[in-house]
Amino acid sequence: MQVAVAAIGFLGVVVAAFLQYLGGAKGDDNSARSSGPPEISQTNDASGSTPARAGTSPSAGVADQSTPSSGPPPYAVVYEAKSLAISWADWRRGAIDLDVPSVRSFSTEEWSSISDTSTWDLRYWGTSVTDSAYLEVSNSVSAAEVDDSPESAEQCASEAQVGGYTDASLEEWPLKVGNGLCLITDQGNVVRLKITKFVGGDSRRGDAPPDRVEFEATMWQGEQP
Repeated sequence: MQVAVAAIGFLGVVVAAFLQYLGGAKGDDNSARSSGPPEISQTNDASGSTPARAGTSPSAGVADQSTPSSGPPPYAVVYEAKSLAISWADWRRGAIDLDVPSVRSFSTEEWSSISDTSTWDLRYWGTSVTDSAYLEVSNSVSAAEVDDSPESAEQCASEAQVGGYTDASLEEWPLKVGNGLCLITDQGNVVRLKITKFVGGDSRRGDAPPDRVEFEATMWQGEQP
């Protein structure tokens, strides 16, 4: 009798263990089914275009259609091959405003009364006391002496920016016909002066400067100060 009871009890334990095993296996199977590859969600743009990648501009890859910047415009000619002349007499001063252009002659008193002489780019003055005459430029002018006058405004401006010319003692006749000056005026314009003629004086003496110097003048519009 005791043996039968023990057998029944053992059989119950085995059945319970088997049922528990079946339940666990079923749960694992359901879990495996639910853990498949994640669902991919894709949103299509209404226009059908492909969304831009992160960090890129929508216009990336589009060629730049902007017009390339051009360099500075060429110098414009204001006047060309214009005849100008500057003279001196004892105790008088000749002066040229190249920007206009305008030529004047001033007595010593008249010149001293001018409040601003910088507008007169080129001056020619002297005295018979010392037999000297000076062809000078204003302090506001940058100028260079050139043997052959440059043909272009850019070349002349480059020479003038280097500078080196402030005045010349013409009783020594250091300048010759064909020589020239390149200047940048107080208004920023570029001027080429080519000496065409000397009037009066005597280059052989060394103490008789010319009475008048004649030029062929060309001016280009430059950068305004």
